[in-house]
Amino acid sequence: MRVYTSLSRGLDIWVGVPYSCYMEATATHTTKGSTMQINLTPLEVQFLKTCLNYDTAEDQKDDNFSNGGMDTAIALTGSRHGAAGLIGSLITKDLGYHDAEYDQFELYDKGIDAIFAIINQEEGA
Repeated sequence: MRVYTSLSRGLDIWVGVPYSCYMEATATHTTKGSTMQINLTPLEVQFLKTCLNYDTAEDQKDDNFSNGGMDTAIALTGSRHGAAGLIGSLITKDLGYHDAEYDQFELYDKGIDAIFAIINQEEGA
């Protein structure tokens, strides 16, 4: 059994779950004419979904209040270390930042576009 963990410095470690159990979501983000592919683990996708308060990317970008914070990350990963790795991985991928004062993970436009691209893929849109 191996479990995939992504560390904040961009290093990847496999611990426990067979490769076939690990599924990565892929989103593309286009800005200023260039397109970037972003790979996210299922845990990262789940956490980013908790950050959303709106049904569309445009509404989320207008008022980017977030429900995702350290408590949510701890609940998903089971530990403070796992939560730090999860948030650190998303910061490394430049999808958002952790606002310690309000304990919220605020998404950048790139992060909003990425999670809505994945949601649209899941819905078959």
